[in-house]
Amino acid sequence: MVHHPEAKLGSGYSVQQMNNKYYQEDEHVIVHPPVFLYNNPIMLKYLIFIALIITGCHSKQHYRMDGHLESPQYDGEKIYLVPFKNPAVQKFDSAIVKNSHFSFDGFITKPEIEILRSRPQLRLKLQQLLVVKEPGKIIVSLGKQSSSRGTPLNDSLEYWKENKIKNDSLLFSLRLRLKYKSEKSRNKNKIERQADSLEKYINEFHFNFVKNNKNNVVGEMVNRMVGSSFDPEQKKI
Repeated sequence: MVHHPEAKLGSGYSVQQMNNKYYQEDEHVIVHPPVFLYNNPIMLKYLIFIALIITGCHSKQHYRMDGHLESPQYDGEKIYLVPFKNPAVQKFDSAIVKNSHFSFDGFITKPEIEILRSRPQLRLKLQQLLVVKEPGKIIVSLGKQSSSRGTPLNDSLEYWKENKIKNDSLLFSLRLRLKYKSEKSRNKNKIERQADSLEKYINEFHFNFVKNNKNNVVGEMVNRMVGSSFDPEQKKI
């Protein structure tokens, strides 16, 4: 049955006047908000506040960090998750190692770079690790060569880190050989060309990485770390 908006109810009010009633039209139920919501500013502000809280919760995304250590000897130790910026000032989180594993999880509104570390006495064996707290499941390994993978920004950071370590080690080796008195002049010239070429490649690698990641936290961090080596034209990115 279809009710006309002007039809009178038993109370003498029309359907339009009874905002807290509903009428059925074409089998769809239409609910009218109660009048008191419009006439009560305190209640209206309360509902708006609740709506903002719900919206804020939905804007946060979940992350999980699963960590593994090389040896059970670290069971019972604490692993700390510390903000990369001002780590001594800001709050940090911690997890206890159990069966060579630890984990962190929570909600974030945007990706953040943090540092995973153990207590100072263990840091020669458990390398500190830069990790991106971002939505998804992050796989972490802590040891002499720590690493993080599983999410786009962590994969990108790990790629940059591995290349930097490899290239820096090779460049150091070449520069060291140039200091050897036993090296012949001809060999020194060749080594010097190799070192100069590698140095140029390293600069281009860092520049292209920053350029391709200039809109995310990893690119911003790498730029702060190595951007001073860019030439004036490269610094315009």
